[in-house]
Amino acid sequence: MAKPEIPTEVVRRWLGAHLGAPLRELRRLAAEGEESQAFTFEPAGGGAPLVLRIGSGEAGFRKDAYAARRFGRDALPIPEVLSIAPFDDVHWACVTRFVSGVTLQDADAATLRVLTEPVARALEAIAASPLDGTRGWGPLDAGGAGAYASWEEFLRAPLHTGWEGPARHAAAVAALLRALVEPDGGAPPARRLVHGDFGSNNVLTDGRRIVAVLDWDCALAGDPLYDAANVFFWAPWLECMRIQSEQLDATLPLDPLVRRRLRRYQLHIGVRELQSLAPSDPDGELDALASRTLRLLPARGRPAAP
Repeated sequence: MAKPEIPTEVVRRWLGAHLGAPLRELRRLAAEGEESQAFTFEPAGGGAPLVLRIGSGEAGFRKDAYAARRFGRDALPIPEVLSIAPFDDVHWACVTRFVSGVTLQDADAATLRVLTEPVARALEAIAASPLDGTRGWGPLDAGGAGAYASWEEFLRAPLHTGWEGPARHAAAVAALLRALVEPDGGAPPARRLVHGDFGSNNVLTDGRRIVAVLDWDCALAGDPLYDAANVFFWAPWLECMRIQSEQLDATLPLDPLVRRRLRRYQLHIGVRELQSLAPSDPDGELDALASRTLRLLPARGRPAAP
């Protein structure tokens, strides 16, 4: 979905009507999500600053509210969602408590190295979150229901999505799908909470600690190694992911099953991203993404990158 670009004055008027009071301050946040605008504001009557996000859908905001209510705690800080409402005929608005910090993507290398242990503990806290009362595997809805009957069904889901991108990528995608369905040889993993898009601009820090884990719209029930695989997959592009991947590589078990699953989950992440971008490729990312994902395949028999 396209990111909205709503003028600040329109946002100011909507907030005034929504709150029933004027604002003392409103400014756009520099660190926004890829699919939503974000503003911080303070009501004229005083009180702690709040955040308004505006996006094209309601479901992601509902999942944020569910995650904060269900999983938020000292070990896993998730900003409280205060309200969700239609912004206009197309967009939705979500008001949360403001948390001061910078994203991992905006932190410098020295800070990122200090944070490798706190980030690892945040990943552990996600995986340790209780899932009692929920059901199913893969993407969770705002009530805790997974979309698939098993983890394997989720991993094989890209097989049922046709290729809508340029023909020059078809052979590469076919090779990736063949590799994706190869079994890893292990028993099904334990069912745990997975953030689904952990790292970069979804984690806030004060330079010493993790102060917020944001954007739970991709949350899954599945194998926590999937979050580690996401870090590995995006490491070539993002310094924060590269530094964290070095820590994970040094601490994760060398067990061949763990390494096979990490590779398979990266294939899944890459294929899903390729399929998502294929219809329009707005930023011309398909070639680089296909090349990155193909590098997960053995050199022998690997198709040439487009």
